[in-house]
Parts: sequence; structure tokens; C-alpha cells
Amino acid sequence: MAYIKYCDIINHLNINKGDNIYIASDVTQLAWSCRENGEHFDPNLFINSIINKVGPNGTVLFPTFNWDFSSYGKAFDYYKTPSQVGALTNVALKRKDFKRTLHPTTSFAVWGKDQEYLCRLDNKDAYGEDSPYGYMFYNKVKNLLIGIGLEKGFTFPHFVEQKEGNPKFRFHKNFQADYIDMHGEKTLRTYSLYVRRFENAEYVMYLLEKPLIEMDALTYKQINGIDYRIVDLFKSYPLVADEIKNNDSKRIYK
Repeated sequence: MAYIKYCDIINHLNINKGDNIYIASDVTQLAWSCRENGEHFDPNLFINSIINKVGPNGTVLFPTFNWDFSSYGKAFDYYKTPSQVGALTNVALKRKDFKRTLHPTTSFAVWGKDQEYLCRLDNKDAYGEDSPYGYMFYNKVKNLLIGIGLEKGFTFPHFVEQKEGNPKFRFHKNFQADYIDMHGEKTLRTYSLYVRRFENAEYVMYLLEKPLIEMDALTYKQINGIDYRIVDLFKSYPLVADEIKNNDSKRIYK
């Protein structure tokens, strides 16, 4: 198959005008592929290609998660705290056309139609109905995974766990630390996470891939030797919810 230029990749995926997409990525392989084929990978141009594809009626979210607030009690700085989940997410954070949501642990860099709505959400709970994850469910967001599998990029099940109630594996825990907001004001704030009850309660999320494909909730494509997955989060909900409640096939928990 002929090499596809990186800024044209989005045109070979099931992403359309007006789509709302949540992008989880590891672009290491993508950058190497570009280099091997005589292209210089510019992450901003790649992000632009996605923005141009969904257009002004679409919304683009990148995870900008950072666990220092909850793990170490370290202050969260709205503008200065970096993302811990990939190079592309930090590029998005630095762009003036993206804004960050407010939760100190599970924030998102957002562009597009619903940017203002998402960035006004003051959810104290990371995975609650009033969080960006609730938005993803009710607005039928597509989860685009670039160069990674479900284990690393499919974080939506945390929302499903909380919505369905999963006391066997998870419980609510509050975390308190300093918070420096967009105006530079520092306050002591408390936020909540739905955390693992047991450290060895491991995800085996890749086992969801086949049934998600069978129910038309996941599409898979390889371009230039790199994996691209798109999960329809709304369609995925029933399967994930069933796994959480019954756990018969061990597709989520080991």
C-alpha cells in the first residue's frame, strides 16, 4: 500500500464534519514513519488536519491528565501543570485555540463548538455525570486511538464504572491540595476520584476489542503500519456496563 502523508491520514478514517472526538495517542511511531518517508512530522500541522476535518461544528478533546495533585498533594497550576499522557497533548495545551478543563487530575484540552461549555464545567468528581466524560456519553463522542490499544487509550469505562456503581473494585476518594486557577489565584481545593480498591485489580481491556467490533462500536485500521482505532462511546456503553456488573468473561478485570 502506498504511503499516506500524515496530514492526509485523518481523511482515511471514519471521522466526519461535525464529529466530536476524543483523541488518545502515542505519536512516536507516526513521527518515525514520517521520517522514514521523507516527511518532517509537525504535531501542530497534524492537529490542524484533524480540526479542519471536523470543522467549526465539531469538538476535539485531548486528555491532559496529571496525577501529581492526587498522588503527591502537589499544587495544580491551570497554565503550568503539564500533561502526563503524551507529547501531542502538551502541544495542544500550548495552543491558543485550545482551552483546558478544570479538574486537576483529569483535565482535557478542548477545541471547537463545545469548548466553552466543557471548560465551564466545575466537576469535583473526575468521572461523574457532570464531567467531560458525561459529555462524551451524551454527545456520542468518538474515541480516536492513535498508535495505542484499548488498555492505554480507552478511559471511558471509568465513567461507566461510576455510573453503574462498582463497589467491588472502586470507591470514591477525596484529594486536597493547592489549586492555582486561570487568574493566578491559589486556593485549597478538594476533588474526587473513583479509585481502585485493590492495587492488583488489573484491566485487560484488549479483550473488549473483538466484541466491540462485532457490535459495530469499534473500527480498526492500519495506516503506514500504525494502528488507528475509533470507539463509538455511546455504542460501547452496554457492553462495558455488562462487563462491570457481571464480570463473567474477565474482559475488564483480572
